[in-house]
Amino acid sequence: MTEPRNVLITSAGRRTFLVHAFREALGNAGKVITADLDPLAPALQVADEVARLPRVDDPGYAGNLVELVSRYQVQAVIPTIDTELLALVQLSNALRSCGAVVVVSAEPFIAATTDKWLTSQTFSSKGIACPQTWLPEDIRSASLPSRVVVKPRFGSASQGILRVAKDQVAHAIALTDESIVQEELTGREVTVDALFDMGGRLIHYVPRLRLKAIGGESVEGITIDRSELGPWIDSALLVCGRLGARGPITLQCFIEPDGPKLTELNARFSGGFPLTYRAGGRYPQWLLGELRGSAVEPRVGQYEVGLRMTRHYVEIFPSELPW
Repeated sequence: MTEPRNVLITSAGRRTFLVHAFREALGNAGKVITADLDPLAPALQVADEVARLPRVDDPGYAGNLVELVSRYQVQAVIPTIDTELLALVQLSNALRSCGAVVVVSAEPFIAATTDKWLTSQTFSSKGIACPQTWLPEDIRSASLPSRVVVKPRFGSASQGILRVAKDQVAHAIALTDESIVQEELTGREVTVDALFDMGGRLIHYVPRLRLKAIGGESVEGITIDRSELGPWIDSALLVCGRLGARGPITLQCFIEPDGPKLTELNARFSGGFPLTYRAGGRYPQWLLGELRGSAVEPRVGQYEVGLRMTRHYVEIFPSELPW
């Protein structure tokens, strides 16, 4: 490909740091365009150009996105929410014909990450430790632990998660749409940001403790040595690559007495990515370098251990709205 000119971040929302990171990666070679449905979305206020995109389930989504990519000469499309991933995979050929590469994983990997039941079944079958998991119809015959977690099968951002005693499972299931039931994990909660090149080769990863989260997004954290996850993390990431992980992904796990257990995967940049970036994970630069045709060599283990992050709100007062 020729050198990327412009980058489009879809469903940009509050991802202001991601806007700044891609602008830094582009330098003077292009602009960062953000798209969202909400004219007050913070990421729109700090981008070089902004655009309105309908919801991904809107019949006009595909046409609007293709037109936007063509109009702004976009050469890299960066998704930020789970619900748009499969749609962007399906649109990747149309967008490529306009000169844009969608930085997104392959469909099998996306399918295995958006469905938490499938996540457990897929990775457990590959030898990756996961929490014991049951579907609601299997509960009566299951030997449940004393405490469990009931969560939406297709949920995100830690919404709708209920931690209950096993005698409350039926009630929790009734309160949750399309649920799954898992053993409750009580160890240290770790998020791993990782980057694969577009050929599926692991380039880098940073594990970090989630010290505090609000609305499912990390607001306090600290990077840890990858040795704390042992060989488990290398095996888990190897499976991710074989399933079609491309670009940025996120793993979540708990370090239990018998080792880490995988609880969730996201095939996109995480909300806590700023900590990984500051620790040395310059994923925007490496992604754009690959799209320019530069060799991107693995940098596994090259990051700052013990770097802390804490976050706060920053107010923006736009004098006018884009629409």
